Amino acid sequence: MRMSHTSLACRQLRTSGLIVRDESGGLRNAPLYLSQKGIDRLRENAVAKLRQYSDHFSVESNACVLQVDDSNVLIGYAERPPGPLIFVPTIPSPSPERSTGNEGGVWVLIAQDSMEWYSMSDFSPTSPPPPSQGTTLQDFSAAPEKVGLVLGSIFESAGDAQLMEGKRFMWGKATPPRPPTRLRAGPVALGTVVGTEHSFFPPNGLLAQLPSSVERSLVLHALSSDALVISDRDATRRRRLPFSVLKPWLEERHPRMSEDRREAMWLELVGQIGRDEASLSVALRRELLIDFGEATWTSEGWTADHLDVYGVSVRGLTAVLTSVLDEVRVPFCVDWPFEHVSRELYNRTLVHPSCRLWIQRRGAPPTSSTQNLFLKSTASVSVVNVHSGKKHPLPILLGGKTSTGSPSRPLSPGMPSSASELVSAVRLSEALSNSASFPEGEHGVRLQKALEVFPQGDELLANGYESEDALAAWVASPPEQRAGRWVRLHHRLPSGWVDLLAVEEVPETHLVHAIRNADGPWRTLAFHRLGMELRTRPGLVMDLVGGFSEPSLAPWFAACLLSALDPRDDEMRNARLQAFDVWSVNPVCPEEVLNNQFRRATLEEDAPHPLLQSCLRLGLRQPVDSLFFVWADGLQRQTEGVPWSPEHQRRVMETLPLSWWASFANDWLGVQLASASGRAWLRDHDLPWMAQLFHTPGWLGGFPGNSVPHPTCSLSSDQLIGVKLMGAGEGVPGLNDLYESLYAFEQGLPPPPCATHPMAGWLVRPDGSWPLMDETVLSMGEPLTGRLLYARAYHGLAGGVNPLP
Repeated sequence: MRMSHTSLACRQLRTSGLIVRDESGGLRNAPLYLSQKGIDRLRENAVAKLRQYSDHFSVESNACVLQVDDSNVLIGYAERPPGPLIFVPTIPSPSPERSTGNEGGVWVLIAQDSMEWYSMSDFSPTSPPPPSQGTTLQDFSAAPEKVGLVLGSIFESAGDAQLMEGKRFMWGKATPPRPPTRLRAGPVALGTVVGTEHSFFPPNGLLAQLPSSVERSLVLHALSSDALVISDRDATRRRRLPFSVLKPWLEERHPRMSEDRREAMWLELVGQIGRDEASLSVALRRELLIDFGEATWTSEGWTADHLDVYGVSVRGLTAVLTSVLDEVRVPFCVDWPFEHVSRELYNRTLVHPSCRLWIQRRGAPPTSSTQNLFLKSTASVSVVNVHSGKKHPLPILLGGKTSTGSPSRPLSPGMPSSASELVSAVRLSEALSNSASFPEGEHGVRLQKALEVFPQGDELLANGYESEDALAAWVASPPEQRAGRWVRLHHRLPSGWVDLLAVEEVPETHLVHAIRNADGPWRTLAFHRLGMELRTRPGLVMDLVGGFSEPSLAPWFAACLLSALDPRDDEMRNARLQAFDVWSVNPVCPEEVLNNQFRRATLEEDAPHPLLQSCLRLGLRQPVDSLFFVWADGLQRQTEGVPWSPEHQRRVMETLPLSWWASFANDWLGVQLASASGRAWLRDHDLPWMAQLFHTPGWLGGFPGNSVPHPTCSLSSDQLIGVKLMGAGEGVPGLNDLYESLYAFEQGLPPPPCATHPMAGWLVRPDGSWPLMDETVLSMGEPLTGRLLYARAYHGLAGGVNPLP
């Protein structure tokens, strides 16, 4: 409202009577509401959209996106949707180069209760239609007579999908590639989304206002797995409390007493209780009984258990919770039984990395500086709404069957888009549900049969398919026969399928053809093999140079030379210059070429790389969204000392390999967290921040052509508090791991278990404090974090320096 155009627009809306202002609390920050006239106007606009797209509803499409305004969506349905979470599929990309093999789409969260129905004959309000049984001829042949309008908001996009006005689809017929990743923000399932089988895993710090004891019991039961639960639901009046609870209790009773005096009093009190509690004075025993009830005192710490606080006073429960916050090493849930709570204690609890849940049963919870998910009761039994900002609430069914592992996935198999996708699915024992559907006709049938025998293969089946279907024969081939079959089929195979063949088994004469056909990881291994071959057989250089005469393959032969030749070998200087001239016509594999040629180079070298300036000029002529251009633009900015804008930082992080910008991650993360647009970008991009920030000391990063030593991480948990403002998103778990690990380190707490990698919390700590780590960390969690843990563990044994002071 401080912006003049916003204030003017609101004034015009109030003058027109479309909105009203509540001035009962004063003009400053007075809330604005839609008037009845404004509500009617929005309804008229929605009906106008329905008129515009009325011909989009038919037997083939019973739903249509009528309007898209930023994240707000208006959808028309011919039948009532089963739940509030709807998947709208998108049309596959017509360009094979941009296809990922995965069906895209958008998840939309609708306000199901606000659905209004209109007649398709005169567009007047009407009653909802009866549920379709699908048993009469009219059910399969007639266009819908009534359509319901419902507002919603974009919940999550799968891939690069976007909603477009006029998009038709059949709700209930589209198979989503996977449940929304936003549903999996924490380790424990709360329940299932109403109308679906998708489990909801809330993040830590969940805030709930639940007056109903049944709902409180269901929520606590769902989130209490391996956690300390502080609640009075059992009303046993008996509890075991650590002696550490008495420290904050004495501080509450004697706030003006010096810390040394309170420490001495605590030691004396612990000694008396340990010997014989009856030796305490009557007044002190009375105070303990009033605040803690019947309690058994112990020297053991907090563990995953149920702590019954029935009969505990506000002061006693405050002391208990303060002790938990200071010393707990397991997740915990708090069911606060009183109407009022200290704002400081409340805020401290919600931001604690181990807090799963805070339940406020009476009165409104205090305002918090963090934007936690908010749980509220509904009119339906065992159904609660999850609120996130001003978006539509997500209804969750409590007490239902939830999955304990990864979110549910459709079981219907699909056709993988590449060999790497097929191998990954077989290794993880997953269905190929995120892939494209099989081609129609006999080709699709052959591919299905070939996949059924993979990876063992079937020689007879592969031989029978070889003459008419190269891809089916390639998939069905036994592994030991694949090298020979590659020689016969490589010119007929589509791109991305050489990965089924080991790099070492490709004939030398076919290595360039295989590199052209392969995906990134396989291609990298092939370049390593080619580099070894060139070192042991220098004559192979001439064979590759001879390939420059083939116009279609010349850039690939040149890229192989530039990616495999040692840039420090002066004897091959002329070969590199000749290869660069050929490669510059069509610069394929720019990442591998730049990495090999300039990874060790710096701008301050006495003898600069002979190809660096030529590569810079070539890169600046490439498309602005290409890796080559972003590298050249970034290196030029460093050379000229041009400051990085947040937008340029995000473009680099989206386009370039992680190792190229890891040296700048410390500064760039702080810049992005300082703005709303930066936080929104971080929320939607899953990046291994723990690995980016805590590389092995002395590691050289930076853009190829200007190596930069990785700096010491200087971020603190206070600087990362913006992470708690993001809500849910793909990039939030990694940032939460970073925040919680730094917070635990600063507070002297043990490393928390991290969502991206269980051992990632050790990266922020001195190497000397680490437990012994072996190669098992490589198979746990995020791969880059696992590799860094393994490298840092050996670096520490070799006398390395801790990356944090």
